[in-house]
Amino acid sequence: MRIKGSSTRSKPAEAVTSRTTLAEQTAAFLNKGGEIQEVPRGLSGQQQVSYFRRSTPATRKPAEIPGATPVAKS
Repeated sequence: MRIKGSSTRSKPAEAVTSRTTLAEQTAAFLNKGGEIQEVPRGLSGQQQVSYFRRSTPATRKPAEIPGATPVAKS
């Protein structure tokens, strides 16, 4: 008879974050000299990078327009 492996595993503890925990972490961050920056509405605080590789202006390909003739690089 086969025994399922998943029933023998213990469940990880649930992540519980309270308002007081966040306040304590924020205070500790600021006391260490950390700085909080406000991100303007509509912008992301995350960096825009390619999922598969780092995207830089040098590695990006120009947009291809269907029916247009390719521009030769000089």
